[in-house]
Amino acid sequence: MKNGINSRSIVDFFAKINPFDSHYRLVILNYHSISKDVKPTGDWVVCKEDFDSQMKYLSDNKIETILLKDISDLFLSDKSHKRPKRYACITFDDGFEDNYINALPILDKYNIKASFFIVAASLNDVKFSPYWIDQYPKQAKRLKFMSRQQVLDLHFKGHEIGSHTLTHQNLNIMSPNTIKKELCDSKTIIEKLLENSCTSLVLSFGVHGNKKKESIVKSTGHEYKYICQGRYGYVTEKTFKENDLPRVPIYGNDSQKIFDGKIRGKYGFASKLYTLVKRVRFYLKYI
Repeated sequence: MKNGINSRSIVDFFAKINPFDSHYRLVILNYHSISKDVKPTGDWVVCKEDFDSQMKYLSDNKIETILLKDISDLFLSDKSHKRPKRYACITFDDGFEDNYINALPILDKYNIKASFFIVAASLNDVKFSPYWIDQYPKQAKRLKFMSRQQVLDLHFKGHEIGSHTLTHQNLNIMSPNTIKKELCDSKTIIEKLLENSCTSLVLSFGVHGNKKKESIVKSTGHEYKYICQGRYGYVTEKTFKENDLPRVPIYGNDSQKIFDGKIRGKYGFASKLYTLVKRVRFYLKYI
């Protein structure tokens, strides 16, 4: 399923008519760019005013936030309640500088720690240019990566720094050796910068539904403890797998009501529909 407005509208529709909230334990929210613009300029761009409202919602509703690397601790405790306490994990993909400039002050405002997943080549090569720079030239300046010092500052402030592969390639069309390089070299670069272990990985493009690539990732990415393979959904005791953690994406045009539904678990059934369609798409495109 593509991330276009039509497919998202279908998912939103099923969530809206879903009369039940999922009894999930954790929702991992997926962000990319946080812009100072009032109106979003792309699917993956959330304006900072909306981001502030969303973080305020979590704070006001006493939804505790945790880092991705602390998930196992969560699932080893607090299992006695019939309706478990709900948690959220805030994740950012790509490592854009606007995360540091626009999102960090809001996170500080609500005392929230987040997990930032960095395209590691951007830390070693200031001239590194990912594919989206050519695709979106008007946004090239805004899509600047964080500097090494900014990433270090996030780390020193208690945020998590994880890997978003080495160069953000589509792993679905990469060879096993290239996948290994994308996963292992990125880990090495980040650990050298932080002088600390990097235990979390978010795959670029996602391979969930592509069984062959899933197997390769699990075998070559074993040095990571936590992996997000691109699965949509919520984390429950029953479905908890450290190497296949689902997330719920937040889009620039999500209303506060949609955000509320995503936090409450209204997208549980819709996520299963999304997963089914995605498996079919992988089969038709890559198999």
